[in-house]
Amino acid sequence: MKNFKTIMLSAFVALFAFSSCSSSNDDLPETGGKDLSVNIKLSHATTRAVGEHVDNDEITFNEGQLLFTNGDIVTKFVTIVTSSPTGDEVALSELENGKKFENVPGSSTHVHFVGNPVTLVTVPTNIKDYTEQAVPVESQYDATDGGVKKVTLYGKGAINAITPGNPTTEYQSIFDVSAIASRIEIGTIKGEGQLKSFKVEGIFVNNYYNTMELAGVVSDKKSNDSDPENYKSTADSGTGSYDSTVDEAIYDYDANGIGFFASNKLVCHPKDPANADNNVWGYNLLAETATPATTEMIGIVIRISDVKLTGDDSSTYSGTHFLSINKFFNTDDSGANTTGIDKLEPGHVYRIKELKFDEKNLTPKPNQKPIKVNVDVTMLDWTSKEIGYDFD
Repeated sequence: MKNFKTIMLSAFVALFAFSSCSSSNDDLPETGGKDLSVNIKLSHATTRAVGEHVDNDEITFNEGQLLFTNGDIVTKFVTIVTSSPTGDEVALSELENGKKFENVPGSSTHVHFVGNPVTLVTVPTNIKDYTEQAVPVESQYDATDGGVKKVTLYGKGAINAITPGNPTTEYQSIFDVSAIASRIEIGTIKGEGQLKSFKVEGIFVNNYYNTMELAGVVSDKKSNDSDPENYKSTADSGTGSYDSTVDEAIYDYDANGIGFFASNKLVCHPKDPANADNNVWGYNLLAETATPATTEMIGIVIRISDVKLTGDDSSTYSGTHFLSINKFFNTDDSGANTTGIDKLEPGHVYRIKELKFDEKNLTPKPNQKPIKVNVDVTMLDWTSKEIGYDFD
């Protein structure tokens, strides 16, 4: 299967006019409405192993379309496949090597790239068939590969003459193609202070968007407040938004415990055997594109039980407790806090390599004593950067 490079992947489209006639419409290429010949070339690289921390990684391309438009109207489209094209289809490898498309209507003003859409439109006639297509958060996760490959890609560019005013010159459209999702990762969860041992029952992303449109309009914010019963799966009588639809996409939960403790009973790893550098709990989220952000940042709630302390007061921590995170910070090379993160950016991975806490950070209800976290942020190829944290 071919792979499509998604860290701000650039697409170059060179268009050649058949006619020297100029157009009186400034929004159109100066071709007099004559058909165009179009050269397109895309690039790609190989992907990393499944299930590892996503760092300068790439997204698997499954299917998509290249669409030429005038306003909202699709003037021409080409379906892109991974191999063995038939009819008007084109293989992704052909775009990677460079391919010329003939007879593109001269009225075309923009080029759109859509990859891995929720629904591939067989015969698109209006670009809103895609840009207003609902994208549920669970669609950005694929359990077969650890959730790091199946994300939707989108990019758009205007068609402009390389030499403005010269209708016989080449035309081009240079634009970025990137994922519409962002990703949050947690490496290990480490207990400190007077903690002797503990069990992690679940990790829950809170204040997340449930739906968005491909063009970037997010909706249906899910906030689960401070009721402890909201932070269980609905299959286990949970009363929040964590049902089977978003299981592993937005949360992980098992009353018997998630993760794996190696020789150190204070460090919980995502997988067995432990690999602190690569293994993560990871969640692909719908990213808000508005600047500045219009709603509060996501939160993370970790459900913890079976807490044992080194002293005599372990009864204080009987039952279920919660570790809540609602503030995230970029860090410098030394790991110190710098700027706050007020929203998730499309195409970015936010990584907490090691989440440390002690008994003072635990509360009987979620979001009562939230901690601040330093995060490593990278652009999505996926591109990654460590994010750290400190406590209030």
